[in-house]
This record gives sequence, structure tokens and C-alpha cells, in this order.
Amino acid sequence: MYLVNEQAVENINRYVENGGNLVMSFFSGIVDENEHIRPGGYPAPFREMLGLVVEEYAPYSETQSNTICTTDNQQFGCSLWSDILHLKTAQATATFEQDYYVGSPAIARNPFGQGTAFYVGTVPDANGMAWLMENICETAGVKPVVSNAQTGVEILRRANGNSAWLFVLNHSSDRISVSLEKNGRDLLTGREVNGSIELEPFDVAIVQS
Repeated sequence: MYLVNEQAVENINRYVENGGNLVMSFFSGIVDENEHIRPGGYPAPFREMLGLVVEEYAPYSETQSNTICTTDNQQFGCSLWSDILHLKTAQATATFEQDYYVGSPAIARNPFGQGTAFYVGTVPDANGMAWLMENICETAGVKPVVSNAQTGVEILRRANGNSAWLFVLNHSSDRISVSLEKNGRDLLTGREVNGSIELEPFDVAIVQS
């Protein structure tokens, strides 16, 4: 979020303070809506909410990379960019392992009001992003609709207090069987669903339970 006006700054900070969970990446809050650099250090409008200060930026060349180590001792590659961070109230969840900023924070989280802000000062690889998203979802209380869903299957749940609907989408080119935790009826075909549903390639089902 390189460019941000005052109203957006206020909304974002209030969102976290009131219980929201926010993920912000590097080079955010740099200029206002007129492309004027925000004074007071980076990221000026979000420093309190993020609980940190960015001392310097270290963009990478195409051939450069680094690694990060998480607080649960997992190692992931990272590329494109590194922030040199000084933590105030935030806590590091991953640190850099190479270059002159070895040991300095790469990813941090900060409790702010009733919410939590995450700051990502680099570009983790795919496994690192998966690790990060698991941590964010755990903090936010986000759980999968169905455990152990196959790759390429999207499952959404909608409810109105009385009934619930599962939207099951097969994004793959294979015929698959999707296990469901509740029985119901497929509104598109009228078939009863007991424990699982078969989907053709790129098929969709709407299961009411």
C-alpha cells in the first residue's frame, strides 16, 4: 500500500484496533494521495499499529535471494526485497539468515487494541507464504470448511441462521470425490448427498444441509 490517504489510514488503524487482523507488506504508507513522502520515518502512518520502524530498504537484484528462519525453526527462501526493521512493540516471527542484517526481523506481528497486525518485510517463497497464512488464519480464527480438501477444490459455506449451503467447485480437469462432513441435498441436481459428492471436471455443486 504505497499510496494511501488520511481517510484510508484512519480506517485501517481503526479496523485493527477494533479487533481486525491485518497483513501489510513492505513499502507501505510511503506517500499520500498527492505522491508526497510522509515524514517521520517509515511506515509513517502505520508505525504504532505495526509496532515497528523501517530503518532502510534493501531491494534485491534478479540473482539475489535470502533465507528466513521462523520462531518454530522452519526455514524458507525469500527474494525481491528486505526491510531493515526495528521492533518497538512487535515481535519477530521470522528473521533473516544472510547478509549484513542477519538475525534481524523479516516478519513481525503486533497486538494493537483488540486486533493483530502482521508485517512482512520480504517475499517468502511458496512454502513460506503457506506457513504465514496458517499463522494468520489461526490468529483470526479462520478454519477450513472441510478438512483435507483436495488440491483444486474450492469449498465455500454460506448460512442464514436456519440453513447452510456448501458451494463445492472442482477447478481441476479430473473427476473427483469430495468428502463432506455433513449430509444434504445438491440443489443443482436434486440428489441426496451422504458423506461425499462426485464432481466432474470443472463441475460445481450446491449442497444444502
